[in-house]
Amino acid sequence: MNWSEIAIGGALVSPIVIDSVFAAVLLIVLRLVLVHFGLLRRTLHPAAVEVALFVCFLAALAFWV
Repeated sequence: MNWSEIAIGGALVSPIVIDSVFAAVLLIVLRLVLVHFGLLRRTLHPAAVEVALFVCFLAALAFWV
């Protein structure tokens, strides 16, 4: 696994920042699906579910990629 910084526009960016962006994109897509089918509305705390999904996506990306 390569954990070196990535140069974007002359600035060094940590790989966790890139993983966070991808996790946010995955969360947005999944959130749209959950809202479309009304599943997010059935949870007790939708914001907590979204945060938990983001953390799961981020952990999966950080350890898998």
